[in-house]
Amino acid sequence: MNKTEKNIVKNTDNTTDNTSLIKPLKLLIVEDDEINRMVMEKIAIKKGWEVLLAENGKVAIDIYQKREIEVIIMDCQMPILDGFKATGTIRQLESNSSTRIPIIALTANTLEGDREKCLNAGMDDYLTKPIETKEFYAIVEKWAEGNTCRGSSRK
Repeated sequence: MNKTEKNIVKNTDNTTDNTSLIKPLKLLIVEDDEINRMVMEKIAIKKGWEVLLAENGKVAIDIYQKREIEVIIMDCQMPILDGFKATGTIRQLESNSSTRIPIIALTANTLEGDREKCLNAGMDDYLTKPIETKEFYAIVEKWAEGNTCRGSSRK
């Protein structure tokens, strides 16, 4: 693992329920704002998810190519490579395989047409900032459950 990616594994809660027997969801959070990344990371870890972090679309693509990912939260506006271009690149890479990773747009824009712009760019759903915890959980879990390529590798 290099400096541009960070891996946080599992919840440290020592409960003995059945959820500890299930392989944790692997979530990639792509967000250029460090505070927003930290907040989403903490929220995701509370669910016991494995979290990978990227500060721009270029890093996200690198992680996507090296690691198993089940759901991606993709900020739309970032330096170096924005979420729209990163999503397009990921979708192009997927065209050579049988996988399709759900990508959830993350944006502060809530104008009419913004959701459609994200969906037209190849994203599967849409979250607005500031993040509401219940909505975050619901959208990630919805797409994780619907992901038939769970656990597949692209190496």
